Amino acid sequence: MNKQKTTLKKIQEIAEEIPVDVDDFGLLSGRTGVILWYFYLSRYVDEKYYYIAEKLLMKTLSKLQNSTIIFTHCSGYSGICWMLMHLKEYEFVDMEPDILDNIDNNLFKNMAIALDKDN
Repeated sequence: MNKQKTTLKKIQEIAEEIPVDVDDFGLLSGRTGVILWYFYLSRYVDEKYYYIAEKLLMKTLSKLQNSTIIFTHCSGYSGICWMLMHLKEYEFVDMEPDILDNIDNNLFKNMAIALDKDN
């Protein structure tokens, strides 16, 4: 087996071990990072990963509406917004601009609350 096939096989083995339904929304260690991972796998390894990424993205956006999360880039709203813009910029997904508006409004509201509390 050549080196490229061996590498792709190893990547697929790793993909099978990554938990899809994690509670953390974070870009660094949660759903958002997993979504990116699967979208890139779909482009470079196997298209089947696109459907996993798409399903997880929709589930995550749905859960966001009823969740209270922090607004940081690594673990919160900021990272989720970045991921959505990245997916759109690199043509993984096509989305309406108002999706980001809703998240931005929630991000702004949470940042204002944090500033009021001197955080």
